Amino acid sequence: MLSSTARAATIARSVARDAVAPGPHVVSRFESAAAAQPHAVAVTCDDASLTYDALNARANQVAHRLRAAGVTAESRVGVCLTRSIDLVVAILGVVKAGGAYVPLDPSYPVERLRYLIADSGMSVVLTEPGATPDALRDWHGTTLVVDDATLEGAPRANPNVTIALDQAAYVIYTRSEEHTSEL
Repeated sequence: MLSSTARAATIARSVARDAVAPGPHVVSRFESAAAAQPHAVAVTCDDASLTYDALNARANQVAHRLRAAGVTAESRVGVCLTRSIDLVVAILGVVKAGGAYVPLDPSYPVERLRYLIADSGMSVVLTEPGATPDALRDWHGTTLVVDDATLEGAPRANPNVTIALDQAAYVIYTRSEEHTSEL
């Protein structure tokens, strides 16, 4: 039988031997897929769909708008959209901007949304046309609507943003009584 020290050393060697070197960031992987198959369908919701090229371009526009709004590495960005193609666009745009998205379900009670917005320290929230939740009415941050009018004129090219492999991509809140967040 191994002592606790010997056992820990054996486990550490095993973990190090079996560890896989990290690959490219998910953004790089997505951009490579978009370049390799630009006309393939990337996302479908109900009767709508976007190709990889269109999804990449639209997410890039969101990312450029977010960078212009001050989003930098690990900035918390609220994503308050219903399940749709634009939800995928918004999440990908936040990550491409280097931010960390914080999911805000529009069906949450106003108090819960206000808590998430305040506690996370977000300064930008992405939402959809005509669906600005009451929780944002008195908020002093930036609200960007993910629609053609807001994104019009924003660059469609990949943003020049360096994203570290260990950088936070999202912040998830549990529904515990302690109201703690998890990275």
